[in-house]
Amino acid sequence: MNLIKSSILTLAACCAAGVYASDDARIVIGSVNPIPGSIITQFNQTRITLSEPMDVATVEQVGAISYQVKEFGATGTVTPGYPIEAVKTRSGDINLQFTEDAAYELMDAGKWPVSDPGEYIISIPEGALKVTSTDGTVYTNDLITLSYKLLAPVYYVSTPDADEKVAEFDKITLQFPEYADMIVNNEFEVTLRNAGGVIVPMGEPQAIESFLSIPVANGVCSDPGIYTFYMAPGSVTLVGNETKGEQINPAISFSFECVGNQSVEVKSISPKEGIVELLAGVTVIYTKVPKSNPDCKETLKVYRDEKLIFETPNVSKRVQFAVENDDPNMVNFSFGGSAKDFLRDAGVYRIEVPEAFLMFGEEPFRLYSAPLTLEYIIQEVPKYTVSPIVGNVESLSEVTMTFANVEEVIDNKVKPDDQGDGAIELVGKNFDPVLPEIITAGNTVTFKFPETYTAPDNYTLFIPFGTLTLKKSNGEEVFFNGTTLQYSINNFPAPTANPAPGEYESLGEITMTLADGLTYNSWFMSTSLRALNENGEVGNVVGKWDPNRLESARGKKSITLYPMDDYDLAPGDYVLRFIKSTFMVDVEEGYPYVSGFNNSELSYYYTILPAAATEMTPEYEEGHEFIGQLSSFNIYFEKADKLEIVEGGALPVVTNAEGEAVQTAVSVAELKDRAGLTLEFNPAIEAIGTYEVTIPAGMLRLDGHANPEYVLTYKVNGQSAVEGVNESVVANVYGIDGTVVMRNADSAALHQLPAGLYIINGKKVVVR
Repeated sequence: MNLIKSSILTLAACCAAGVYASDDARIVIGSVNPIPGSIITQFNQTRITLSEPMDVATVEQVGAISYQVKEFGATGTVTPGYPIEAVKTRSGDINLQFTEDAAYELMDAGKWPVSDPGEYIISIPEGALKVTSTDGTVYTNDLITLSYKLLAPVYYVSTPDADEKVAEFDKITLQFPEYADMIVNNEFEVTLRNAGGVIVPMGEPQAIESFLSIPVANGVCSDPGIYTFYMAPGSVTLVGNETKGEQINPAISFSFECVGNQSVEVKSISPKEGIVELLAGVTVIYTKVPKSNPDCKETLKVYRDEKLIFETPNVSKRVQFAVENDDPNMVNFSFGGSAKDFLRDAGVYRIEVPEAFLMFGEEPFRLYSAPLTLEYIIQEVPKYTVSPIVGNVESLSEVTMTFANVEEVIDNKVKPDDQGDGAIELVGKNFDPVLPEIITAGNTVTFKFPETYTAPDNYTLFIPFGTLTLKKSNGEEVFFNGTTLQYSINNFPAPTANPAPGEYESLGEITMTLADGLTYNSWFMSTSLRALNENGEVGNVVGKWDPNRLESARGKKSITLYPMDDYDLAPGDYVLRFIKSTFMVDVEEGYPYVSGFNNSELSYYYTILPAAATEMTPEYEEGHEFIGQLSSFNIYFEKADKLEIVEGGALPVVTNAEGEAVQTAVSVAELKDRAGLTLEFNPAIEAIGTYEVTIPAGMLRLDGHANPEYVLTYKVNGQSAVEGVNESVVANVYGIDGTVVMRNADSAALHQLPAGLYIINGKKVVVR
């Protein structure tokens, strides 16, 4: 809907107005502001600038200065009666302004600045001004007459309206509802500019009563962007009615937006469909800015080899939109976190983004995304060994990789791009990147460097995805998925950590022990335990060490780091990192090392596993005593959010008190409501005794990590319902699910219970 609003014209130009008087005793005017004859919307003063070289010392008013207002279309005049005075400004100009008393009176009356429409005529009689220059010369004026047209704001309705969004437009229309008619003047002037300042050609205007239409010369315009319309003052004469007098228009200006083509398309997808190294996420760039559609309840789904492995709604943090310097039309579907493992596995991946998953723009031009299906292939890559093993080395001249189940390694001879990226290269902090010689022989590839490096430095060998092709024993050829091999040449070997890097359920103090021939000279607390994010990158500090418990390091071979306080590390990956100059060592005579600080960063990687089972059901007495038989039970993993049973993995085994295997088949199933398992035994174990149920390591993945071995102990006591309940007791009988089976049952009634598991007198018993 269009809104009525006012247009306000402000003109404050200053240019030469010509010479009004000229002789030795007459002042010469250089310019007047506002320019005489111009159109204004308010009146409070006029500034006269005198021509050089006059340097004004004083200005005196010795005669009356008056102004008149002539109504538009009228022959009479009106003299408001407010006095005007001439005042010298600091710059030497002359201000014609209302006296102070007149200005206050106008302000009190709400008429400041003066805005009544009409033709304003200022008259300065001959000799009314006395101007004295700094050299003492006195000048006076000839008759000076200045006139202006003051226009009142007019109300109009425009199409498009100011700030309106339109898909396209073919004309600009203006309607002046307070006027009966209008006349298009010869001075008619309009311009329409796009966001780049380019003028859009306009056609001939058409006026019908109070309605004005200006067509776009080239027809319909749908180019997107902000457009600014301007109509110069005096372009039309507005014909009055009973309440409005005749008036020309003031300047009219407003802006609107053309949103243009209303279709939305996909501009690019990264990575491109096809063979990829891994799938951490997919970035889609559209032709418009996307955001989540709150009405879409369908999920984005990821399939591997036609099996659904991952899904997420559009309100998830895994659907990420542009921030800061990103392309605003970007959306990223992230598969990090617990999904990172299966998105590295070999297989054919299909990503399905449902229709209307995203929306674009605002009503009434809102659009929705079309369904999108993407397909990627992650190839199975054989395992390999590396020589020398990554880590600390004394020198580095070449690196050899040996692949399993590969007949031939093929060098794809990838060259670096303009930025030097993309090829196999060795990088260090103290030398320029090096392209090694690549030597292939059967299932091995050797990267030979142009020299043997012995200088202390961190050396990184980058092998990008696709630079090597591996021909497998079955004839299949796959791209090597790439890797980064990191070596460090230090003054001395890195200390060993205890506990050693690996997988643990908890992590506390850590002891760092030097190699033979080395002792600590000093130790600085420049170390921390940091979390690794979903992409394996170093994240926030999660643990620091207590400086008050660090003893003097001098002469010691081992230093123990104690946590600042008790902290409970969540399951995940961590790195113990020592920056350069964390510690200094001394070397005993006869050892091939150099005393000094560690001159490279040292990193020790740890994984905190989810806690073992902390809740088991059914729970009877301490020691998990089952009355009658061991047929099934549940295990819950309290600190895990997600549990997966490894396909094809080992199953639990049961042994008796003598360590002998019990002949029963154990089946496992994932619980749906939380991270847990159901174990069932077929046949059930009924013989009285103590049994151990062993859940093998690696049978499960808890939050993406393999489980350690769990050993659970259970007892079977062989009691029946009759043997376990005092016959003189009258009690209620409940099913294992809590439902009432009998009320006030005596011994005879208990003997009639069907076989099964019941709760009687608060104890769980088995009826056979």
